[in-house]
Amino acid sequence: MAQSYIISGSNLLGYNDSYRTVYQCPSSATSLVNSIYMGNSGLGDTSATVKVSDDSEAGNFILASKILVPEQSTLQPISAPVVLKGNDSISVKDVSGFLDVVVNVLEIT
Repeated sequence: MAQSYIISGSNLLGYNDSYRTVYQCPSSATSLVNSIYMGNSGLGDTSATVKVSDDSEAGNFILASKILVPEQSTLQPISAPVVLKGNDSISVKDVSGFLDVVVNVLEIT
């Protein structure tokens, strides 16, 4: 089994209050999401929601809902790894459109 560390990032500028996929697990892999960092570069507080989309169950599950990310600060919304299987994904919704998101992942193929 090959293992690779991946950093996936997204700037949510212009994605006001709509989900944007920040990481999708490759179809032939298992991924361990070790951390998610959300940085607010805006001039005011914002709130964000993080969800996992489970491709095998065709379901969405909220990891963190409407969590406050203060102005000019960074938040790490998960405290333990999240396991994703092929085509599962993590998406983030930000109400302000000023959020940067970085996901650190171990992909196992």
